[in-house]
Amino acid sequence: MPTNDRRDEAARAGMFVQSQAIDAAYSQLIGLCRGVLADGHLADSEIVALDQWLTTHRHLLPQWPAIHLAERVREVLEDGVIEDHERADLQQFVEQAAGVEGTERFDAPTTLPLTRPEPHIEFTGRRFCVTGTFVYGPRKVVVAEIMKAGGEVTDSVGRADYLVINACVSGAWKFTTHGRKIEEAVALVGAGRPVRIVAEGHWQTSLA
Repeated sequence: MPTNDRRDEAARAGMFVQSQAIDAAYSQLIGLCRGVLADGHLADSEIVALDQWLTTHRHLLPQWPAIHLAERVREVLEDGVIEDHERADLQQFVEQAAGVEGTERFDAPTTLPLTRPEPHIEFTGRRFCVTGTFVYGPRKVVVAEIMKAGGEVTDSVGRADYLVINACVSGAWKFTTHGRKIEEAVALVGAGRPVRIVAEGHWQTSLA
C-alpha cells in the first residue's frame, strides 16, 4: 500500500476513534445530568461533581451542552457561595441539557413557530422580549448584549419587535413555563402585528 494511502487510512481511523470517544462522553454527560436531577434538587456536591467531570472531559466536548454548561457551573462556583437563584437557573439549564437527544445541538426545533424565513434582526431602537434559559448566558448577560447593540428589552410581548426563544426549548413548548409568551406572540402575528419570533442561535449570529 502506498505511503499516502496508509496515512489517509490512519487519519480516518483516528477520526473514527475520536468521534466514538466524543459520543461516549456526550452520553455519559447526559446520564450524569439526569442522575443529579433524580431527586429534583441540585445539591452543592452535585454541582461540584459536574464541574469536576466537565473539567476532565472538556477537550472531548467542544460543543453544546458541555461547553456552555461548564461556563455556567464555573460562574455559580466562582465566589464560593451558591445563591438560590443561581442554583435554580443552573438546574433549569441542566434539565434542558438532560432532555436533549444526541443529534440535537444549537438550532431550535423546527416545531417552534419561528418567523420564516429568518428575518434580518435590527437592534438600534428595537424592543426585544426574551424567554427561557439561554445557552449564551444568564438573562443579565443577554440583556446587556442587546442594549450594547442599541436595542431595548421589555417583558411585554405586545411591545416587542422581536421575541427571542432560548436555544434548547423543546418542541413541547406549549407545556413549558415560557410557552405563554410564545403563544401570545403567535396570536399577535395572527392579528397582523409585526412581531418576529426568532431562535437564540439566529439572535446570537446577528450580534456579530
